[in-house]
Amino acid sequence: HLTTLITVFAGERPTRFYLAKEEPDLTMDSSTGMIRVRLPLDRETRDKYILSVEARNGISVGYCQVTVVSSVGERSRETSRLPTSLGSERSDRDVELNVEDVNDNTPTFPTSSVRISVPESHPLHSALYVAHATDPDVVPSHPIRYVLGQNSNDLFGIDSRSGELYLARRLDYETQQRHGLLIRALDGAGLSANLSLSVEVQDVNDNPPVFERNEYHVEVPEGAKLDSQTDVFSQILQVTAVDLDTGNNARLSYRLQGSTAFRISPNTGWIYLAQILDRETLDRHALTVLATDNGSPAATASASVLVTVLDDNDNDPRFEKEFYGFELLENLPSGTLVGSVSASDPDLGKNALLRYAVVQANSSFTVDPDTGEIATREPLDREIKIVHELVLEARDQGTPSRAARVPLKVTVLDVNDNSPEIVDPQGDVVSVREEQPPGTEVARVRALDTDLGENASVTYTILKDRDSDGYNVFTIDPITGMIRTKAVLDHEERNVYRVSVKATDAGRPPRHSVRALRVEVLALADNRPTFTSSSLTFNVREDASIGQAVGSVSGAGPAGRVAFTLDSLTPVSEFPAFDVDRSSGQLVVAHSLDRENVSEYHLEIRALDTTSIGNPQSIAVSVKIVIEDANDNAPRWPQDPITVRVSERAVIGSTIYNLTAVDLDSGLNGDLRYGLVAEFPSRGSFAVDSLTGALTLARPLDREERAEYTLILKASDRAPPGEQLASTVTARIVVLDQNDNDPVFVAPESTKVAITPDLLPGATLVRVVAVDKDAGDNGRVSYVITSANEEARFSVGYESGIVSLERPMVRSTELEITANDHGSPPRKSTLRLILTLASGQTNGPPRLLLANPVARISEDLQVGAPILNVAGPIIADQGNVSFSIPSNLAADKFSVTPSGLVTLRGPLNRELVSRYSVPILARSSKLLDISTLEVLVMDENDNSPEFRPGSCYTLAVPENQGSSVIHTIAAADLDEGKNGEIYYSVVGGNIGAKFTLDPVTGMLSMSNLDREAVSKYVLMISAKDKGRPSLEARCNLTVIVLDVNDNAPSFVQNQYTESRPRGSVAGAEYPGFALSNGFSYSSSNYPTNYHPSKYVATISEDVAPDSSVMSVRATDPDQGVNGKITYAIGEETSWLFRVDNLTGVITTAG
Repeated sequence: HLTTLITVFAGERPTRFYLAKEEPDLTMDSSTGMIRVRLPLDRETRDKYILSVEARNGISVGYCQVTVVSSVGERSRETSRLPTSLGSERSDRDVELNVEDVNDNTPTFPTSSVRISVPESHPLHSALYVAHATDPDVVPSHPIRYVLGQNSNDLFGIDSRSGELYLARRLDYETQQRHGLLIRALDGAGLSANLSLSVEVQDVNDNPPVFERNEYHVEVPEGAKLDSQTDVFSQILQVTAVDLDTGNNARLSYRLQGSTAFRISPNTGWIYLAQILDRETLDRHALTVLATDNGSPAATASASVLVTVLDDNDNDPRFEKEFYGFELLENLPSGTLVGSVSASDPDLGKNALLRYAVVQANSSFTVDPDTGEIATREPLDREIKIVHELVLEARDQGTPSRAARVPLKVTVLDVNDNSPEIVDPQGDVVSVREEQPPGTEVARVRALDTDLGENASVTYTILKDRDSDGYNVFTIDPITGMIRTKAVLDHEERNVYRVSVKATDAGRPPRHSVRALRVEVLALADNRPTFTSSSLTFNVREDASIGQAVGSVSGAGPAGRVAFTLDSLTPVSEFPAFDVDRSSGQLVVAHSLDRENVSEYHLEIRALDTTSIGNPQSIAVSVKIVIEDANDNAPRWPQDPITVRVSERAVIGSTIYNLTAVDLDSGLNGDLRYGLVAEFPSRGSFAVDSLTGALTLARPLDREERAEYTLILKASDRAPPGEQLASTVTARIVVLDQNDNDPVFVAPESTKVAITPDLLPGATLVRVVAVDKDAGDNGRVSYVITSANEEARFSVGYESGIVSLERPMVRSTELEITANDHGSPPRKSTLRLILTLASGQTNGPPRLLLANPVARISEDLQVGAPILNVAGPIIADQGNVSFSIPSNLAADKFSVTPSGLVTLRGPLNRELVSRYSVPILARSSKLLDISTLEVLVMDENDNSPEFRPGSCYTLAVPENQGSSVIHTIAAADLDEGKNGEIYYSVVGGNIGAKFTLDPVTGMLSMSNLDREAVSKYVLMISAKDKGRPSLEARCNLTVIVLDVNDNAPSFVQNQYTESRPRGSVAGAEYPGFALSNGFSYSSSNYPTNYHPSKYVATISEDVAPDSSVMSVRATDPDQGVNGKITYAIGEETSWLFRVDNLTGVITTAG
């Protein structure tokens, strides 16, 4: 049903009506003239229609215009009837049609959603946005009204009439960054439209940064150093601050205040060390770290960082004194406190916990490890040792530990604990000739007191007692001990006196000893010479010239006609060391002396009466000559040069070698001090303890920086200034490699390699080269692919580093190759190789260098000598090609010329490094090639054998032992093969071929030795290698033959005769007269080694008791107690005669 808008009439006649112009929304009934609505009208789209209507009645045609105007409503109504008369003229009258409006349209927003950005600091009740909706309906009495359909936390409000949106509450970006609102527009009839409004809250720098903590605590070890690979100091702490803002307002940067010892990464907050810390200087650092955002204005927060420096054991203990000296009385009980030493260590904890110890083995003293108190381990005896020199060590308990040493001297003070001992005369019988004036010297008494000072000051007296009937006959000088006569003596009146001599020291209380002497008064007819002392001691320096007087012996005889003879009791060479003037008795040096060979001589000087032709009388005196040391021996090193091998990881302060020199002199002349004379290169890397000779490390070693040092070391004695002797030794310090360096890739220069798809499996793609500064296996590098090698499409040469294609490449790949050294544990580094597919074809770049070159060279090759030309065969076609060897590799031993000839740059030593891997780079304008030259150093016989410590020293072996192995010689040779094989031999000093030396094992054997034939052998030992020419080392091995009591005493003369002219009784026999060595006679059981004989003497029957009958003398070639002879007479005649068991003088018994 169509709504009729208007009807057009045209007179009475039947008329047909038509619209002159077709209207889509309207239609016209041609019969009735009704204009109807074909489609719904929309005033908001078209509010007026002007229609041209044509009316036809068959006769004429009439026209009119009809105007249709929209009104507020949308329902149409007929507004007028406009009859039009048909005629030939056109009617101009308009017919107007008004369409009433109806509320058929909702309000409309320009868009369905809107996004706005609002700073979080936007003020309250200030407009954020104005919403505006439109409604095409005409309802002037009901305007559009705005409301909020969705309000986030009631933060927003809206003006219902103007649509102005405002803040009702504060925005907070940090709480919520986006709010969704719904604004509804309502018309008067309740129709509405919605607008979605998204409010993006813009951050305002309203939040300062905030650190996670107000205070950070971190502990850092002192002494932390730069990382050797990255040259970056260690990270110690990361601080983190947060800023609730966003963007630049939340982008933070960090900075430090309070110390230059640290720095901070402004972006990450990592705090690093900027310098090495020293806890002993400052053990705590207070830092302030600031975090500042990038807002405007910027906001800043701060936090405290407290850095506690942890102790590192970087300080040696230090003694309070450089030398300690103590004095202590002798004989105090063990455990007596001597004194104490004290050391300090500025480190902390175990690093400062000190333990004290005596360095060298010493049985006399102990030190409390905790307190440093020194106590005696046993009672001290000053007479055995006056001064004890010790070296004390204070060692901390750190890891590794550090130590300091200090010399200490303990002087033992004397206590009067020794009585004087009368040593002269040696025998108990002295003599004086009758009728001599008062004051005649009889004998000198000499007492020794091993105490000191007044305790050793001795005075002499003659005791008045029943056993000393010579009290009023003789006097004794209280100081010199000379016994003199007080009156003229008469042999016939009394021929024997007993004198008790007392020797008393001046100690408090004093000590004394008594010696009973028998003084014989000799008749004038008795021509026996006499000595005032039975033993004498002289001192002479070993550098005394020949002919220098040593001392004088004086023997009294008739008219002084005495001849002196000398017999040495000390085994010497064929040239006697001393001689005596036969007339004066002066003892002189007859041959050069050497205290180090013989330090003491024992002589017997005999005074012989030359007035008697038939039966000359004689008397002997024992003389001891002490050879005083002269500083005639310089210190001697067991070996020169010394080779010391030390790890480059050796810690500072560690002992790497103990220097030991020998000085044959004694006392201060043989007391050695050690020092470092020179170090090449001079870096202060080593130090020497002057007292102990300990060679220690003073600075860290780095083999890659320096593989060898040369030291000149000195040993000097402590002789007086002007007499000191010193000797030097060269020490070769070889720094042993430790695996402390990672391999470093030096090729290829570019890690991007383009690969063409046409390459066949097996094709070489690139060569990677990594070098390692270490030596040996530590520096030998091998290669493996560690990631991204899917389906094993690639391979790398284990040693060559050549990357090859195994299967066709289908896409670009990032290949990880790891270079491992062969140290223990191994070290590694990685290279990421980017392989990309490229178009075109290629056969691979030509080689500028030889592939896998190897050279074998002698370690004696001269610097500058050519080794190998590594240029490839196509080098001439490549134009200008440069060759180079990366610096600081292969110990900088090699260089390469512009033509590719590798030459030797520095001297070689196979014993240090036997193989070098030398990377060589060749560059042309278009190509880069890399190859590694393997240099094998071949051995030359440049090292002599070196005797191992303990191979050559002094041995003591008993005689008569038979064949046996007594020692093993050991030497080492650093060379290899024949050059290092050692052949041992004895090349000198093998008297009588008594020794044999196994040439391979070095075992030294001896055959039966006889001390009496040869008492000392000085064997020259040779250790010779088998190189060509061979090298040799020699040393002297001294063999002392110890005595065995294998010789019987023998008399000097085969026959002794004595006669007495007056009333002689013939046939007085002495059966069983015996000699023994080393034993005292007891009953009739003679010792094993004796030589009994019978002698015949003629004496007067009225001879007085104690008259001398004869004197016998025997010798024994054995030594010491084995050669000490005593004399005895068999019991069957002991009642008639007696013999002095020491002198061999036979006298009558009654």
